[in-house]
Amino acid sequence: MNIMSGKKVRSFVPWKPESKRVFNSAFAFEIKTTPVDPERAWETPDYIFGVAFDGTKGYFVTREHVACFLAVHQDLMVVIHGAPVALAVLDKIARDELDVYDLVHRDQVRDTQLLQQLYLLGTRGLTAQDKDEATLESCAKKYLKLDLSGDSLDADCDPIRTSWHKYVDVPPGKIDSRYLEAIAQDVIAVYRLHRHLEKLLDKLLAESTKVWGYVSDRWRNDVVRLFGHQTHHTQLRGAIALFTVTANGLHVDGHARTEVTNVLKSLLRNLREHLIQGGWDPEGPDAKGNLQTFLGELEQRRGLKFPRTRSGKVSTAADALHDIAIKIPEVQNLLRYQQAQSLLGSFLGKMDRPVLHPSFDGMARTGRTTSHGEINAQNLPRTNDVRRCIVPSPGHVFILADYKTIELVTLGQALLKQFGMKSATPWAWGSTASSIMLAGTSESD
Repeated sequence: MNIMSGKKVRSFVPWKPESKRVFNSAFAFEIKTTPVDPERAWETPDYIFGVAFDGTKGYFVTREHVACFLAVHQDLMVVIHGAPVALAVLDKIARDELDVYDLVHRDQVRDTQLLQQLYLLGTRGLTAQDKDEATLESCAKKYLKLDLSGDSLDADCDPIRTSWHKYVDVPPGKIDSRYLEAIAQDVIAVYRLHRHLEKLLDKLLAESTKVWGYVSDRWRNDVVRLFGHQTHHTQLRGAIALFTVTANGLHVDGHARTEVTNVLKSLLRNLREHLIQGGWDPEGPDAKGNLQTFLGELEQRRGLKFPRTRSGKVSTAADALHDIAIKIPEVQNLLRYQQAQSLLGSFLGKMDRPVLHPSFDGMARTGRTTSHGEINAQNLPRTNDVRRCIVPSPGHVFILADYKTIELVTLGQALLKQFGMKSATPWAWGSTASSIMLAGTSESD
């Protein structure tokens, strides 16, 4: 099958084991899978069909041959758009013959979706404004001037790009040619997109020589080799780990949950009685508005000044009222009530099933990781009441690890690797001399 790519014609043929090795350099890989159930989005879909392209020629890879194909090319770099999901799909079908995650360990996987996010983070300080900004369709349109969002229908009036489920275990020769052309255009776009993004990232890094902390070209190149453009390799490992956490889920001890829930409900009843006696009913009509009145009256009676929000209202945030709560029992009861209510609503109330599947966004707007979905696994309370309800799955154990003072450790590595500072005494960090040495400025500056 011949596919037009710009002004060039690219040949795509089915790959068979007897073809053996057909690539000798990096290639892009695009796959199609069974539909994902929105109610069970953590389940890995099944591989239906795939296609590989090395910039010159392409090969269609069927379900029965994908493990063998990857095995004979396992020493090459593979480029994927949305690698965590694709790798999980490939691992599901090929794990008996090949460890696909070994490609990640050897830094042989490039994720163009992740590279797009990292490029945006490096140029404007924020990642994609919305999920559509990092899709293959939007990236191809923005950088390659390609339109991959075609809404073509097949003979059954089904959309071609989302109807691959009808071709499970169907050989390429019996697949509608429009489906084959669409997936071939996709894999060509992935290959071209990778080359384009790496050029943009190289240019971005070349302009970094005047950025604070820059050491040398050799140092920069070593960092890229070790961690990838904009720490791509590290970010990819993290994304895969979080995807695995979502898939495996958090197992809930139902008995512990019931016990903790009953204790908190009893506490809420007692705290409510105390608050009512003090002049405010947290479950009464217009409780939120009456709370401002309640706190205002407390403020006057106690002769204290409560912290305010920007709008001038008394702040009800725990951090703002912490110091005052030590002096005023009513405020202490308020904070305890809010905390118990939060534990029940935000956590224990959601732990009503044996396994929870939290979702993660590994590259939120500022590059940080966020958690959402069935439970916010990133911000579990530090207290043991909620955490003791989460237990290892049968046959497994938890490994507890904590990167204590990770910021200082990272700073120490930067001082050692980037500035050659072998040692420093703790008291010197805040001194003028060490500050000057750190910033590379004169005392007058």
